[in-house]
Amino acid sequence: MSLLWVAVIVLTVLVLLLYRQFGLAYMSGRTRAALQGLDLGARARPVALTALDGTARDIDWSAVPVPGPAVPGPAVPGPAVPGPAVPGPAVPGPAAPGPAAPGPAAPGPAAPGPAVPGPAVSRATVPAATVLVFAQPSCPICGELAADAASLPGSWPTSRFVWVDGTITGRPPRAVDSAPGWIVGTAEGDAVHAAWDVTGSPFAYVVGANGRIAAKGVVNRAADVERLLANVLGVAASGPGAASGRGAASAPGHLIEMVPDGVPGGPA
Repeated sequence: MSLLWVAVIVLTVLVLLLYRQFGLAYMSGRTRAALQGLDLGARARPVALTALDGTARDIDWSAVPVPGPAVPGPAVPGPAVPGPAVPGPAVPGPAAPGPAAPGPAAPGPAAPGPAVPGPAVSRATVPAATVLVFAQPSCPICGELAADAASLPGSWPTSRFVWVDGTITGRPPRAVDSAPGWIVGTAEGDAVHAAWDVTGSPFAYVVGANGRIAAKGVVNRAADVERLLANVLGVAASGPGAASGRGAASAPGHLIEMVPDGVPGGPA
């Protein structure tokens, strides 16, 4: 009887795996690519890059600064509280008892002093969001995306932009290589691609100021990158008034996975 139950459980697991594979096979390749990578809401992993000039460029979200806790101030003695009245000595004869003599004053409870703020760490150096674009030297779309996205840091001044390229020999020059605001680098053996579980390019993540992945998706144009970033920062990516709001971390958007326009499974 127990063997029969084991067989039923194994068969159920196999059916579920087959159902999952059928669903993946039904999806388009680009849609499957958009679902790759780390989970939304997961803690961003460290990025260790070698810049084009050979210097190390490391990004680590493990120590996101937060305001320091309030430290209670020293106790301040409270005001003296009069003690209970003590009857005075009686006077012999018809004289009435003397007036009650006040007892010694009893010290009141100590009142806590004003709170002294703890050492706060400034968040001025923490970007509102970090965009990581993963590319490969052999990817022709990556070169077009680099040319289209080179000016994005100027439109989103409070966000950080990182271009993570592959290490195949013969990497072609990119428009982002000398563009202001871009951090461009590679990792030996595509270690960063592997750590972030990126198997297809171009692909982008947006990491929020809290160090967690807020958005990800396939990106073929600068507009795709802006749409991801706008959803995280809660601002419009284009249209009237967008420029004044770009980069301002207002109400954060929801976590999203995105497929670019014009591809199966993408937004209309």
